[in-house]
Amino acid sequence: MPTSGKAQRSYRLRSDRYLSHGNCIIREYDRMVGETQLPNLAANNKYEFSIGEDADIIYKENVTLISAITFNETESKVKLSSDKSISSGVIMTRTRYTYKIHLQVINFKNRSINVEYEQRGFHSYQNMKLIKLDKHEFIQDGSSIKSNITIQANTTENYSYTIELIR
Repeated sequence: MPTSGKAQRSYRLRSDRYLSHGNCIIREYDRMVGETQLPNLAANNKYEFSIGEDADIIYKENVTLISAITFNETESKVKLSSDKSISSGVIMTRTRYTYKIHLQVINFKNRSINVEYEQRGFHSYQNMKLIKLDKHEFIQDGSSIKSNITIQANTTENYSYTIELIR
């Protein structure tokens, strides 16, 4: 299931003094790239926002199912009533999926960029595990996969990682 798109133009603003709400024009290297409405911002508070897509940074993601194994798992349930406790084993059928995700990021800008990659949406699975490989740039944060990547000017970079999901 390949997906592709443009990167989100996202920013993190921290001011050393109070900023009152109002319009904010965003420039990158003397070029206007967008405008946003800022809320009141206390000194040293952080404000994160996005202003749309960046046409100069394109990503392609291809997800390949490596294996799907179905197995039975016994869950112990204890039911307490006023006089007695009953223990019973419930057999649950589970499936373990292993996926390999290939990520390609293309930087058409004439300067290097920092990309904060995050893949979400695994919360509906009972268990998720990132399988560590050599030279691994990705980390698991709860039910998300994250990475901070620097991509040089006018280059294409390829990355991959493997995850295991249990439903």
